[in-house]
Amino acid sequence: MGLPMTQRVFRGSDTKCWKSEALRNLSLMPRQVVATGGGAVVRDINWKYMKKGLTVYLQVPLDTLARRIAAVGMDSRPLLDFGSGDAYTKIFMNLFTLSKKRRQAYSNADVTVSLQHIATQEGLEDLSNITPSAIALEVLVQIQGFLLRNEREMSI
Repeated sequence: MGLPMTQRVFRGSDTKCWKSEALRNLSLMPRQVVATGGGAVVRDINWKYMKKGLTVYLQVPLDTLARRIAAVGMDSRPLLDFGSGDAYTKIFMNLFTLSKKRRQAYSNADVTVSLQHIATQEGLEDLSNITPSAIALEVLVQIQGFLLRNEREMSI
């Protein structure tokens, strides 16, 4: 019982089911923002629920993710806590493997918001200097573009 709570929860066999059930319940409620973990996108049933709204993929470079996770530790990231090497290398390699498995699923999102793109627009070299406000603004810009494109397609 010495494992952190997240590891006890994520090692349970019903994890995927309760995540899907949570998405199903949330999809019944209008006007919400729901942030999922990366693994939620790999189950087709989850897309059924997520597509009841508008989906946004926040694309963060693996290097940036690995540095963030290494800085806070892997207690909350059991899928990344295996292999050998220093924390950053272990995390980066495991993220790389996961991203290859999830790439196709992420492409189902209605909108992709790239942190690299935001950094370039703002003239930032370090992605950790991007503010949450800048990310939120880019999400809104991308959603607006998506809605306008869909509106034009519907009128044709």
